[in-house]
Amino acid sequence: MGLCDDRPVIIVYPEGTWYRKIQEEDVPEIVASHLGAGKIVNRLAWADLPAMKSQAIDHRNKYRATLKSSLK
Repeated sequence: MGLCDDRPVIIVYPEGTWYRKIQEEDVPEIVASHLGAGKIVNRLAWADLPAMKSQAIDHRNKYRATLKSSLK
């Protein structure tokens, strides 16, 4: 989805909460708080939808350009 620069990205469904720039030590907190208690870890959650969409579209366009140039 083009958001690899925000390494690692975790998306929790069904609500679709995005966490980015996760570090190994963050995982137990996400598991206990969000998955265990249903409470979003606000300090790690990414709620900037316009930025997320912009990055995903930028990645898509770069990927399409790469595909197009490789088909020539």
